[in-house]
Amino acid sequence: MTTPTISSNQFRSIVIYTTCGTALLSLPTTLANIVSQDAWWIPLVSLLLGFPYVLLIILFGRWFPNDTFVIMLTRLFGTWFGKIAGVLFLLLPFLSAPHHLHFFTQFIMTHFFRDTPSIILTASFMAVVTVAVYRDIEVIGRASELTMFIFIFSVLLFSVFVIQDVDTSYLKPMFQNEPRTYVETILFMNSRIVAVHMIILLVLFPRNIQDKRKAEHALISGYIIACLLLFITVFLSITILGPELTKIQLYTGFKLGQRVEIAGIIERLESFLYVIFFITLFFKLAIYLYATSFSFANIIGIRNHEPLAIPFGILITVLSMTEFKSMIDDSDFYFLGSLYLIIPIAYIIPALMLITGIIKRARANEPIIPKQASEANTQNHHDL
Repeated sequence: MTTPTISSNQFRSIVIYTTCGTALLSLPTTLANIVSQDAWWIPLVSLLLGFPYVLLIILFGRWFPNDTFVIMLTRLFGTWFGKIAGVLFLLLPFLSAPHHLHFFTQFIMTHFFRDTPSIILTASFMAVVTVAVYRDIEVIGRASELTMFIFIFSVLLFSVFVIQDVDTSYLKPMFQNEPRTYVETILFMNSRIVAVHMIILLVLFPRNIQDKRKAEHALISGYIIACLLLFITVFLSITILGPELTKIQLYTGFKLGQRVEIAGIIERLESFLYVIFFITLFFKLAIYLYATSFSFANIIGIRNHEPLAIPFGILITVLSMTEFKSMIDDSDFYFLGSLYLIIPIAYIIPALMLITGIIKRARANEPIIPKQASEANTQNHHDL
């Protein structure tokens, strides 16, 4: 069976969408509630401190350029332990997707479809995502590339119109919190934004990218662009709304959009936020569902993973409507429950992969850091 592939540009778009997602709306409030006016520089520091994790993902990709993530695990840990680690990994996208779906449903019910039953909105949106995943990664890749211009244009247009209200006095005084608070905030962002999504992207990186050398550049550039977009979002929220108002505004972007008023002609640009949020969450959930169905197929030995997108899409929809009764339940999972998934899956498993891989490659007299990932396009990888 031919491996479906996407271009490096399409992969870059997927990285941006997956990394941003719901954080474009919720991150300013989250950070402001922890470190107040210092929230604006947290994304920049997290960008730097999270970069080694991105390099670690690239290293795994060079070790196993033509393997799926589950196969990577079985090569390193053996068949049984590798599949057990694969099952643990499977829980990360599968249990994270209902949270994001619920957050999106509450968002559009609050601002657009107040009288529409939540089950209709949830099921309709997830149905579109499921169809995309059923059509496989090539369709998702093409769609991400086609919508990237709309996404970037909407972000830039919105930023240009609200930047006139920036007040840097909101940034002072700086560093008024305990050092431990800043450390915890940076670790939180690295865990929720960087580690979770980089490890999930191993499902298709670099196996499903046409040029594996360019795939590495696309991963790095996509990561940097996504973090800068998050920085812009947080900076504008803090400097325009102020830290106190940002703390209580769950959807800060809409509050910013309502402030736009230029000569009575251009005003209330919150609809652009809806476009941005819809696009990013669609691709985030598509990658979550793709990672779930594809990894499960790998674990049980099924070649055709597309039909699995339907039952998993239904399960995610049901979990979204039954496990989250309110935004309080949603918040509890985001800040507490999800950590039980992130720590073992996004930190412990990669650490064990790194240690085991280094030992096996050293015993086999293979270089720890292969020079060129692109060479693997035409070469068969042998077991460690």
